[in-house]
Amino acid sequence: MIGLIVLVIVLIVKQSKQSHAHHQQPTKQQPSNDHAITIVKERYAKGEISKEDYLELIETLKESQ
Repeated sequence: MIGLIVLVIVLIVKQSKQSHAHHQQPTKQQPSNDHAITIVKERYAKGEISKEDYLELIETLKESQ
């Protein structure tokens, strides 16, 4: 029962953080594609995205330059 309560709290906190991130004001200057590519590479290196996602994101970013 305690584990279920902890799980619910963790999910609420995680959802709250994601919701907050989506509602932040965008910056005046959008990051360049080079910066975005660097972020994609870092996320792939950390294992946050799959190889397929990595390749798709890199291709999309290079096409938009």
